[in-house]
Amino acid sequence: MDHVAIAWDGSRAAARAAHDASFFLERASKVCLLSVIDEKPIKYETGDYLVENLLKSGVVAEATRVRAGGEPVGEVLQAKAFELRADLLVMGGFGHSRLREFVLGGATQAVLTNISLPILLSH
Repeated sequence: MDHVAIAWDGSRAAARAAHDASFFLERASKVCLLSVIDEKPIKYETGDYLVENLLKSGVVAEATRVRAGGEPVGEVLQAKAFELRADLLVMGGFGHSRLREFVLGGATQAVLTNISLPILLSH
């Protein structure tokens, strides 16, 4: 896995996934944090802190912010990771309550419904 993308929203689930993927991150030539900025409020700084820590560890990393524009977040994340030629997409799984996932759907469900590249899900 030479190029790894991390679905990043600053949540506990995203942080857990990034930690669980540390084996791949340390060996990747490039890591990209993907944040969907129009789906829910996120602080830009959270991704910047993780990028900074990865850089200090010798991992080439950058933050990329994308807009969903009403599209399912899981599809947007996969499409951007594919566009960036990522070999692996790392994401936290089922970070929302079961009720919210059932009523509104979620990024995890969208990714599992239509997988277009290798995914590391962590919960």
